[in-house]
Amino acid sequence: MLKRLLTRYAFSFGVLLPLICFAACEASHTLGSASLPASTCGTFAPGPNLQVCAATYLTGATIQGGGVAVGRDGAVIVATHATVNAGLSADVRRELIAGGEGVIYRLNSSGTKAVSETRLGAALFDLELAASTGTIYVAGAPFGVAALSSDANRLLWRFDFAADRLGVGADGSVAAVQTSSGRVVVLNDQGQRLAEFSARSGGTVSDVAIHTPSGTVIVVGALPAGASQTPLFDGHNFDGSVRWQNYGWSSTLLAQHQLGASTRGLRVTTGADGRLYYLGESHGGNTVHGFLPRDLSQRAPIVGGSAFHTPFNTNRFVSFVGKFDPVTGMLETSQYLLARDPDGTANAKGVDTFAQAIAADERGYVLVGGQQACCGPQPNDMQVAGQAIIPAVEGLDAFAVLLPPSLASSTVWTTWAQGGSASLLGVALGPERAVWGASQSAIAAATGPMVTQRALQSTPPAGPSASFVAVWPRP
Repeated sequence: MLKRLLTRYAFSFGVLLPLICFAACEASHTLGSASLPASTCGTFAPGPNLQVCAATYLTGATIQGGGVAVGRDGAVIVATHATVNAGLSADVRRELIAGGEGVIYRLNSSGTKAVSETRLGAALFDLELAASTGTIYVAGAPFGVAALSSDANRLLWRFDFAADRLGVGADGSVAAVQTSSGRVVVLNDQGQRLAEFSARSGGTVSDVAIHTPSGTVIVVGALPAGASQTPLFDGHNFDGSVRWQNYGWSSTLLAQHQLGASTRGLRVTTGADGRLYYLGESHGGNTVHGFLPRDLSQRAPIVGGSAFHTPFNTNRFVSFVGKFDPVTGMLETSQYLLARDPDGTANAKGVDTFAQAIAADERGYVLVGGQQACCGPQPNDMQVAGQAIIPAVEGLDAFAVLLPPSLASSTVWTTWAQGGSASLLGVALGPERAVWGASQSAIAAATGPMVTQRALQSTPPAGPSASFVAVWPRP
């Protein structure tokens, strides 16, 4: 039986502790002589053979969590976990917060050279960047929320709140959520608290985003609906008052409309294009995602398309991508993602598809990462850097799907392993680059390792698991 291998670490401190500020609370740091070394990367070529700039194991990770990003200087930034002696051969090493295994790597823009390694506490849960300054924000333990200079060289400030998910506005304002309690704290770019509130009562929270032009904090998760779930997807003003609410249907309404698929919100982010992007999940295709989030009598604007974007012949988990107006919360367009058995027929069964991370660029391209039980389009022809991709023999494959601004079809749908399972670390889109991070256990790597290319480490280092990152040219 397939098992979903997801680990969540939550810390509850009970109260907010005072703000601690470092380096005069600077909001940015200008790179000096330690500029990134030159790197090269090809151009995107459509087709089943994905060409990559680099694909490499990074370090021996011990727990799951962290993320990936692309810095303003083009650096590939990876937040992960590593034993103290498992670092790469980086140009610069530093420790900003003592504690052990939390680490941020900065690679050059093609992922072929490690530029810096920064140790930061015992564990990292989430990584975000401010578009205007390149400031790096992380949520982790035991420090809470921290802001780092764009080169990860200096600790700018930290705020002692046990958050495990962050949303960061283009101006550096931060929404931090403790998913175990649903508490949200809003901070300005200097780490000063602006507001604090709780998400809708009775729900569970999975993520948060912030849209600073309109002063909106967006929270996603799930609400109970009888024996099922319905998405929690709310927009709040900074003081916590409700601006808009989506979904949240009662069990009575779900029964009346025969929408029996348990459904929840997983991730939300404000794209570089200013739109709001939502990831949801339903256990089957008979889901509220097929209808407007405030009117169950009206069908949602779903692009649809091939069998991999239409939830038929399945009672498994189906992923959903929605583009929304962050000011009003209105749905603009959307798409399903559903991997399928590779039996070659038009009616192949849909298999579990767990979307877990999303990023969107200034043109509206959308990169989704997650885990799937089998295969995307053209499974027998799919290659990375000319090497064949093999579905996981046991467990779940970590996947990447790149959607165009219309969300129609998929420009890229790939995994990276050759028979071994893997877990997602994160996704990011930068100028001319897409970045995808994963982790793989030693057992899974022995079954079938990840495809590597121009690798810093072509095989996983010793340890129970290893981080992995791939960088490829995007359209």
